[in-house]
Amino acid sequence: MLRTRIGKRAIPLIIVGFALITSSGCGPKPPLEEIASAEAAIEKARGAEAPTYAADTFRSAEDMLDQAKRELDEKAYTPAKSSAIKSRELALKSIDEAKRARAAKEARERPEGEETGPVIESTRISMSELEAEKIGTGTLGKGIRIKSLPPIRFEFDQYVLTSQARTTLKENAAWLKRYNNIQIMIEGHCDEWGPNEYNIALGDQRAQTARDYLIYLGVESDRIKTISYGEEYPVDPASNREAWAKNRRTEFVVVGD
Repeated sequence: MLRTRIGKRAIPLIIVGFALITSSGCGPKPPLEEIASAEAAIEKARGAEAPTYAADTFRSAEDMLDQAKRELDEKAYTPAKSSAIKSRELALKSIDEAKRARAAKEARERPEGEETGPVIESTRISMSELEAEKIGTGTLGKGIRIKSLPPIRFEFDQYVLTSQARTTLKENAAWLKRYNNIQIMIEGHCDEWGPNEYNIALGDQRAQTARDYLIYLGVESDRIKTISYGEEYPVDPASNREAWAKNRRTEFVVVGD
C-alpha cells in the first residue's frame, strides 16, 4: 500500500516536472552562435583595416556586439540575437567599405600619366566571325568566351587588381576598342572559402573593379555588364591551393554584337 500511495503522488510531480522542462525548452535560447559569429566577423574586419578605412561602420558593429552581450546577461535572448546578427552584418559591411577605400587610395596614388592605351582604329566584327576564337560559353551557357579576352585572377579575399591583371585588362581593352560593336558580360567568381552571400558580394566587387578599369582605359560603359556567381561555378572543383587560385577570377563573355 505504501508503495502504491507513493507511486500515485509521484505521478503528478513527474507530469509537472516534465511540463516545466518542456515549456522551458520552447522559449528562446541564448544566441551564443550568433554572438560568436559576430565576434569572428569583427576580428576579420579588424584584419581588413576596417578601423582605419571604415571607422564609423566598424565602431557601430562593435557597439552592436556590446549591446548583444548586455542583452545576453539580462537574459533578453531575442533582442540579443537580433543585435548579434546586426553586428555581424555591420562588420561585413565595414570590410567591404575598407576594401573600396583602399582601392580608391591605390587609384589616387597611381603614377600620373599612366597610359590608357594608344588610339586604335575601330571596326566591327560579327559573332559568327568570333566562332574561330571560341574557347567556351558563359557560365550559364550564354554568350561565348574567346582567346582574345582571357580571364584575370585575384589574390585571396581581394578585388584589387594585380599588376598581371592590369596587363591583361589593357590587352582586353585594346581588343574591345578595336571591335567597338562587341558587348560583354564580366563574370565575378570566388574560391570556396567564406559564406556564399559574402562570396557573391566579393565576386560582384571583382567584376565591378574589372569593368571600372576597362572604362578607365577607354571602353564605353554601356558595352559592359557584370554578374557575380560567388563560389558556385569553380573552374577547378578540387579543394587545394592551386584550384582556389584558379577560381578567384573574372571571366569576359561576349554576349552580342
